[in-house]
Amino acid sequence: MTEEKIKEALSNNYIGVIAARNGFFLVKGEHDSGIDFSVKYHITRIQPSGKTRETEAPYSCNLQLKATTEKSIKIKKGHIIYDLRVENYNDLIYHKSLGNTPLVLILFVLPFDKLKWVEIFDDKLYLSKNAFWYYPDKDDEVKNSSTVRIKIPIENKVNFDFFNERIKTWIPEWKLID
Repeated sequence: MTEEKIKEALSNNYIGVIAARNGFFLVKGEHDSGIDFSVKYHITRIQPSGKTRETEAPYSCNLQLKATTEKSIKIKKGHIIYDLRVENYNDLIYHKSLGNTPLVLILFVLPFDKLKWVEIFDDKLYLSKNAFWYYPDKDDEVKNSSTVRIKIPIENKVNFDFFNERIKTWIPEWKLID
């Protein structure tokens, strides 16, 4: 497997663990559609018979995942500076303009040293380093031919509360999972 494919697999698993830990599940997007995963969850509904049934909630959030190393980013004035391909940036803008299901970029940053990407100890598995979310505040697609430099605030770290807290601001109907 190439190094790029390894980074991609690690980022997919990282976000999968965060989602599963909070009761959400990921649905893989179509190849090269700009959407890597849709984050979904189940709700319980009461049927006319009085019995309960678990069903898929009508709301979701789409994710575009990117993986890189510390060497490929810069940290400046509390922001991660990252060069994103124009087509990926424009996907974010396009989905934002639709207004129903947001598309959020998740940038997974691995250590420069490949030996530190995954470490196994007697009672722990470490997947290093961090992931950060980016949702554009602009509404205009760009016409550049290659990349757009984006600034991701350091505080946009994807943590265990990301799905419950952050996505609720983009989708007010999003049900908080207990």
